[in-house]
Amino acid sequence: MSGSQNDYLSEAEEQQLKAMMLQCKGAAFDAETLIEKLTTDISSLDGANIHTLVGSEKQVHEVLAQLQDALDEIEIVEKRLTAYEDKLSGVREMVVDLEEKNRMLQTKNTNKKALLDELSSFLSQQDLKEEYVNALNAADFSNVSLLIKASDDLQRALNPNVSSCLTKMSAYQEQKKKHERLKVKFSQKLQMHLKNMFTHLSSVAAGGEGVTVQPVEELSLAGHSAIHRLLRPFTPLVRWMRDLDPAGYSNLLQAYCTAASRLYSRDIQQFFQDAHRIMEKKGEGDKSDEGSWLKALSSSPKSSNVAPLLGADREQFLHATATSTWDAQRRVFEGLVERLLGQLEPVCLAEQDFCLRFFHMEERSKKQKELSLEMRKMMSALFVNLEPEFLAFMSHYEKVDSHYCMILLVRLSKHVLRAEDTGSFLAVTFGSALIQAKRSFDKMMSLHITSLHDYKSNRSRKAGILPFILNFEDFAKAAERIFEGSHRRTDLEKWYSRICAVIFETVERIAKEHGKTPSQVIRMENYHHLFSVLSELKITALEKERKETKSHYKAALDDYVNTYFGHPLEKLHVFFEGVQTKVAEGVKESEIGYQLAFSKQELRRLIKEYPKKEVQKGLQHLYQKVERHLSEDESLLQVVWRAMQEEFIKQYKGMDELIQRCYPGAQISLEFNIDDILEIFSEIAQLH
Repeated sequence: MSGSQNDYLSEAEEQQLKAMMLQCKGAAFDAETLIEKLTTDISSLDGANIHTLVGSEKQVHEVLAQLQDALDEIEIVEKRLTAYEDKLSGVREMVVDLEEKNRMLQTKNTNKKALLDELSSFLSQQDLKEEYVNALNAADFSNVSLLIKASDDLQRALNPNVSSCLTKMSAYQEQKKKHERLKVKFSQKLQMHLKNMFTHLSSVAAGGEGVTVQPVEELSLAGHSAIHRLLRPFTPLVRWMRDLDPAGYSNLLQAYCTAASRLYSRDIQQFFQDAHRIMEKKGEGDKSDEGSWLKALSSSPKSSNVAPLLGADREQFLHATATSTWDAQRRVFEGLVERLLGQLEPVCLAEQDFCLRFFHMEERSKKQKELSLEMRKMMSALFVNLEPEFLAFMSHYEKVDSHYCMILLVRLSKHVLRAEDTGSFLAVTFGSALIQAKRSFDKMMSLHITSLHDYKSNRSRKAGILPFILNFEDFAKAAERIFEGSHRRTDLEKWYSRICAVIFETVERIAKEHGKTPSQVIRMENYHHLFSVLSELKITALEKERKETKSHYKAALDDYVNTYFGHPLEKLHVFFEGVQTKVAEGVKESEIGYQLAFSKQELRRLIKEYPKKEVQKGLQHLYQKVERHLSEDESLLQVVWRAMQEEFIKQYKGMDELIQRCYPGAQISLEFNIDDILEIFSEIAQLH
């Protein structure tokens, strides 16, 4: 059966319907008959149901009675619940009331406790120990630790951490006035004590007036660590003054700068005077050792040790640089500068660190830029004469030896790069000195170039190696030693290139202007020497110039050989030039001998004019001419002579080749061979 049928039929009814259907299985039946049967069955069932209901009426009445009893009981329970609820509502209101009163009581207790705590804190902050009050009034600075505790207590009382409304109390105002008077009194005594300490310590450290200068063996700048050590215990009190008495703090700061600057001015002046004495003791120069470096610079005479320029005469250059102490002086100066910078750095940094801590400057300045500016301003006030003394020192020795500016440039650059704070006083001071050193260096190099442009050669004697070539060799060797390993090499190398370019120009100009020495010789010898110098120095930045110099030298050598060697077998040279011309015009090489001007007889006649002995004689004269042209110092004679030998052999082979091609079978040859040529050149060279 389907689900829809099950909704209307009971299981028994369903079974009956199935039985009825089985009865009709396999046969046709009348639908009306079936309907009538079903209707009859339904009526029978309805009747049975009514009968069943009528039979159960008593039980229904009993169920209804029980339901009514249950309802009555429920009503009784509801009435009791309502009564209970009415009673509980009153209790609830009482409980809520009690809770609210309890909260108010707790709040009241909390407020009372907070008020008591606030008043207790307020009173405790206003209350100074009698011991501390007496200590601040007495201001016995032999017991600094007690004064620090007392001053901290006073600061706490003057700046209580309480509500602003409490500070309006008259009692507080009265107590504050009392504390203010104590603060002012103690601050004045503290200022006076520290100012007296500043003055006393600086006077003791300076040693008084009229101190005899002792001999100085090693340059040294004494720091003020002893003074710092004596002042350092007062650091918390200085902070106290900074917080409570800014005006007094500023006066104290100014007093320290005034006292310390006098001491540092003496120290710095003496320091540079000691440097001068050490330099004078180990080298040569003026003997002045009095007064500041500005005074020394203006009063000292011009030294004769000033390094001459590249364009100076060799004698003048050697006079200043060939002395036994010249290089030693530079080494002494180099060590002196390094020692000087090495002594200045720790002293300045120690003073800067002390001021930062003692005056609590880091706490005053929140931004690093502001702190750096403030610190640099203070250090400038302390070391007021450091920069002018240093610049005067540099100017003085740059006049003693212009090469000293290179030493200063290299050494200052190293120390400036090493500075951790590029905005610090010391870095700025060294930076100013570095700028002066760089300007002096550029000025010196410009003067070198100008001197090369202005160089005039002596035309009355053999040119030889021009002085500025030799001067450049000495200069470059000194500069290479000074700039070795320095990042400032780029500054030097830029000038190297410019100097070499001007040297090339000057050599070419002198080669054209000089009347006594052939231009090819001037170019050849000087480029050869310059090439040797650049090869020895191995300066990477001048590799292009080194190759260019070699090219100029080879071109000059070839030019000289072509010009002065010429053609020793001149008539034969002319003869074979004519032969080559005829061949170029179309005459066969085998028919050249039938030309009257180029006959075998004419060739034999010309060959007889150049016997070995005659050739040797001509080459002997040529060697003497080359010897007169060249300078002895450069040792190029054998080089030139070898080049002429190669040229002669080349000419010989050319003539012999033409003879073999144009006069085959004629058994014609020159009266000497290549071995004879080698022997002749060798004998001439050995004789000289």
